[in-house]
Amino acid sequence: MNTREAETAMMKRVSERREHGFGILEVIITVAIISIVSTFAVLGIARARNSIRLQTSARQFAGYVEKARIDSIRRHTVPSSARVEFISNNTYAVTMDFNGTGTPTTRNFTLELGVEISAADGSAIPVSDLPYVDFDWRGRTTECLMTFRMQNSNGAASTVSVAGSGDVTINSTVGATLPNVPYTAVSNTNGVASGATILGNDAAPIVEPCGSSSSTSTTIPSSPPTAACGGITPNVASITIKKNGGNTGSFVITVTTAETITAWQSDGRSNLQFLPSAAQSAAANTSKTFTVKSLNSTRGTFPVRFSTSCASITVYVKVVN
Repeated sequence: MNTREAETAMMKRVSERREHGFGILEVIITVAIISIVSTFAVLGIARARNSIRLQTSARQFAGYVEKARIDSIRRHTVPSSARVEFISNNTYAVTMDFNGTGTPTTRNFTLELGVEISAADGSAIPVSDLPYVDFDWRGRTTECLMTFRMQNSNGAASTVSVAGSGDVTINSTVGATLPNVPYTAVSNTNGVASGATILGNDAAPIVEPCGSSSSTSTTIPSSPPTAACGGITPNVASITIKKNGGNTGSFVITVTTAETITAWQSDGRSNLQFLPSAAQSAAANTSKTFTVKSLNSTRGTFPVRFSTSCASITVYVKVVN
């Protein structure tokens, strides 16, 4: 067989092999590779879609919060009725003047599919504890920092923060915790009443204008302050109660002389109730108990002043969920 005949025979065998097509094993391998690649592609597309839905929900919510704040400033009402409040884990209500008529109305908005409001650990928030934010006529809130954490079905999260000043940010790392500031020791012999001097290294209290954050603990004095004339003393410097009358807390006020003790909110608010009454008569060297109850859903840390004819003292009530 010469060279030409050999080449012709080889080409014939190759042609016959091609006519047989792919083997079953080759087809299975090819299908498996295509399936794997397609699966990863679909998962990647789904994850990207969920991420877009999360960011869209966060930006839309932040936009309505900013609109409510501007509406509160524009209408200049006291108290303001501009408010954004979650009414379910994926629906929030916006109350503001949508039509520019001066009359606020409420509209509901739903987060994107698969996006819900969640706690810091990713768990669902009970309906009774769903967050909200409202603004005063200056565009400020009653709390130093409000956070709204949204989470999609992949577990990714985005946070909208509203500062006490009214600033709205997305995924901001700015917190509400203030550094501890030690008290300065003041000589009580140079024209300063001894009872007016507070010594020690207790953390400075966070007080007005914005109260405390719902997600960040507020540091308040660990020991009761002492009145200027030494005639009135509380048993504790602060108490914590739940909003909307969820529970109550008590201060026991002791006086050294017969006095009428009066309790009132020194920040001008009226979200706390004092029981049995805001004014009680006490004999010398006796104590009176004032029970404090929250009347609405306003949260934060609020200063409460107890006063007599010769002295007054300030304590703090922290209202939480």
